[in-house]
Amino acid sequence: MMVDKVKNILNRNLIIIVVSVILQGLWEYIVCGLFYDTESINNMTSLMVEATIGDVIITVTIFNLILIINRSGKHSLNFIDILIVCLYGFSAAMVFETRALAINRWVYSEIMGNFMGTGVGNIPILQLVLLLPLTFLIESSIVKFNNGRKGDQ
Repeated sequence: MMVDKVKNILNRNLIIIVVSVILQGLWEYIVCGLFYDTESINNMTSLMVEATIGDVIITVTIFNLILIINRSGKHSLNFIDILIVCLYGFSAAMVFETRALAINRWVYSEIMGNFMGTGVGNIPILQLVLLLPLTFLIESSIVKFNNGRKGDQ
């Protein structure tokens, strides 16, 4: 029984990683050229890959926090879970963007708006607030679909 639970959690984490790499990677490559000052950043591609890896780690960490908080291992998020995920995403974006800007890791372009005068860009906040719950909802749909297929066999 315990082995099945661990396998289930590992499989769900693998799905989260794959979905997150796709969504976060697409976001980075589509948005970075528009909202970041790419001319003042050395090796932009490497930076986008690193940012995607960091976003995936954030996503997996928050996913597992939600699993621990719920303790049920259920497959779908309720409205409160989604709000909590959005809050975690907002908090993570604020912390990591503040740090990255403080050490001049990247520079925003002139068209990047910032969140309520904090200096943190709206786009990175939107990225995590939107993509985290979307990733979890896609994972939930994949798990439900796979469980439905197992029942058909």
